[in-house]
Amino acid sequence: MTDQEFSDLADRTLTDLEDRLNEASADLDMEVEAEGGTIKLLFDDPHPGTFVLSANPPAKQIWLSALSTSFKFNWSEEKDTFVHEKSGESISSLIARLISEQIGFTRIVTL
Repeated sequence: MTDQEFSDLADRTLTDLEDRLNEASADLDMEVEAEGGTIKLLFDDPHPGTFVLSANPPAKQIWLSALSTSFKFNWSEEKDTFVHEKSGESISSLIARLISEQIGFTRIVTL
């Protein structure tokens, strides 16, 4: 994959996630901040915390820092999305699961 191909895929993915996260935040105690290719999810209750999502062009990955863990996502041609390098879970599915964990499973989040 070329640098430009990665950039296009990462930008498209992050923009789509930002839109879906903003939509989901209306029903959650979560704030979405996006700036310069980085998306931050800020949680107040019941458990304060921050998730940070950004592209890492040298590695051609999208990285997520959440729940004291770093998650790395590689592009999957087969799934047409970024997937977790270890589990193969899609980026949107994993983020939704982690948000549900962060808020204490008071609501199962889908993206």
